[in-house]
Amino acid sequence: MSEPVRIRILPPTGPLLPGRGFYQLEEDALYFQVGGFTQPLPFFSYLESESVRYDINRRGHLLFVEVSIPRRRWEVDPTFTEPVGSDQARVVFLDFRQPIRQPKIKTNQTRESIRLEYSSDTGTHTFQLAANLFLAVNNSGHLVAVTMTSLVDDIAGQELTSFRRQNRATA
Repeated sequence: MSEPVRIRILPPTGPLLPGRGFYQLEEDALYFQVGGFTQPLPFFSYLESESVRYDINRRGHLLFVEVSIPRRRWEVDPTFTEPVGSDQARVVFLDFRQPIRQPKIKTNQTRESIRLEYSSDTGTHTFQLAANLFLAVNNSGHLVAVTMTSLVDDIAGQELTSFRRQNRATA
């Protein structure tokens, strides 16, 4: 079994990053863009499981999340709640090119939010990394869960492209 993902939490250094999830209807996959999309995307490395991939830059900051499990297979959790009152933070992923655990994938009734659960650890603190993106970390600095909210349906990447264009102009 793979090791837990190690995380370092640092104070935020600027305004909250833009973030949005786009469910690609023709691909049955979720793409979540983190931050402004500027010229060459500073991709450096990744962490991945069978159905989830995190793209990371050289500094260990999250750029993009892909979930390749169709939402019809996401487990609807009637007790699903979105994080509230979370501290903003700059999150640094400390591992690169490592296989990670396959998370339990849970969603709300409307399937507009998703939680990727890596542990049932209750000693956690939740941080807001970007708009609509929250990470729960345990006291040992390991990733417990990733929650993405306000997901929208997208066809042929049109909404994702529009989001990138809009945030390129303001980045």
